[in-house]
Amino acid sequence: ARYDFLGNQSVAHRVSLQVADGTQSVGIVGPFGSGKTSIVGWTKKRLKEREVGGRKYFVCHHSCWGFENSASAIQYMLRSAIASVSTRIDTFQVSSLPESYRHTFSAGGDWFEVIANLVLNTPKPFDQFSRLSNMLRGIDGHLIFIVEDLDRNETRNFEIQEVLAFLEQLKEHSNFVFILTGGLSSTHRIDYS
Repeated sequence: ARYDFLGNQSVAHRVSLQVADGTQSVGIVGPFGSGKTSIVGWTKKRLKEREVGGRKYFVCHHSCWGFENSASAIQYMLRSAIASVSTRIDTFQVSSLPESYRHTFSAGGDWFEVIANLVLNTPKPFDQFSRLSNMLRGIDGHLIFIVEDLDRNETRNFEIQEVLAFLEQLKEHSNFVFILTGGLSSTHRIDYS
C-alpha cells in the first residue's frame, strides 16, 4: 500500500525492530483486508533500510494459497529462498539439478537410472536449508520467510501442520526468521509462537 489509511506503519516498524533484535518468529493476525500484506511490505522495506549496519536481510515471500500439497509448498519455499540469496552470493552448492535432468539421464534403462540417482541425488530440503544457513552465516545474513495464506489453502492434500513442523525444524538456524500471517480464524489451526 502506498498510503497508511489504517495506521499500520507503526506495526511494521515494531515488527522490523523485533526481527533486527533477534526475534525468530512473528505472527500477524487479522481479518481479510485488515492490512497484513501491507504490514509485510513495509516491514521488508524497513529491513532493507537497516542493512546499512552490515547485517544483510534476504526476504523469501510467498503465499501458500493454491498449492496441491504441503510438500510442493516446502519445495517452493526452498527455491524461493535460494533465488533470494543468489542475488548476492553464489548458491550453486545449495541448488540441485532440476528433476528434468534426472529423467533425461535415467531414460537409458534401469542400470543408468541407478547411476543417475547416485550422481544426481536430490538433497533433502532440510539439508539444503542447513547449507544455505551456513553460507548466510559467513556474510552475517538473515533469511526471512514470509508465509501468507497458510490458513487459506483448502486443498485436500495440503497439511498446514506439515508446513508448520518443517518451519519449526528450521528454527534451529538462528539466522532464519519467520513471519506468518493469517486470518482471525487461523489461531486455532496455526501455532504462531
